[in-house]
Amino acid sequence: MDIRLCNIHNMLDYFTSDKFGVEYIGWAEPVAVSMIKAYQSRNSIDNIDNLNDYIEMMLSGRLTSNGRYTSIEQVNSRAEVENITAHLTTTILTNFTDLELSHQRDLKKYLQYLIAEMLNNVADHSGSEHGGFAMAQYYPTKRKVQVAVADSGVGFLNHIGNIYPEVTTDEEALIKAVEMGVTASSNRMYGHERNAGYGLYALLEIIKATKGQVVIISNTGILRCRNGEITTDTLSERWDGTVVAFEFIEKNTDYDFEQMMSQCMYIEDDEEDFF
Repeated sequence: MDIRLCNIHNMLDYFTSDKFGVEYIGWAEPVAVSMIKAYQSRNSIDNIDNLNDYIEMMLSGRLTSNGRYTSIEQVNSRAEVENITAHLTTTILTNFTDLELSHQRDLKKYLQYLIAEMLNNVADHSGSEHGGFAMAQYYPTKRKVQVAVADSGVGFLNHIGNIYPEVTTDEEALIKAVEMGVTASSNRMYGHERNAGYGLYALLEIIKATKGQVVIISNTGILRCRNGEITTDTLSERWDGTVVAFEFIEKNTDYDFEQMMSQCMYIEDDEEDFF
């Protein structure tokens, strides 16, 4: 059995007491590894059976010499976000030393911004006593990066439904969560303003522009952005918490980070920081 970003919506039954650790997993992308770690932590499971050696190395934090994946990082608070973001980004960038220096700098800004947005959502709003678990992996054939974070918290609806009473389902909460003005916080990170209202909206806009992919899961809802199109659905199996994962295609990057941000995002009025 393989668990990938493209099929994660069909593999959630693995994360149940009857299935977890029973069936052999031959391949797991970061989205799956972060979810395995979150499920393991939530249920106080020490050992997991039926994993191949590579996945066990990822979960244990043992790194490969080629630096193609990062160790699992646990995020509990905003105080940890910048250091974790820097570590994940630095590890991934070791695979892009063939780029011009200016392109390396812009690619670093993209990754820092995207990863920090994911981690801040977990730190601020997961509501999980275990925090969230994040990792990244580089795929050399397609020069692609996948980054994922999973938590076993309360999900989007718990927060958004309190502000928008018309939002009553997990699927509706996901749609609202990626609107401008609903997510993120006002502060500075890596020298850039994180204006209220950017949040997951900014992540999706950048991934759409670079022809990547985003998957967000919250309890029974799933939102996917692929080929520039956003779709949502209600899942047949439930994930208790939130998962955010994206794939970032290096060759499609418009390297000028500031130009990309000015094209994709604009803020007309100050927005309240809802999530």
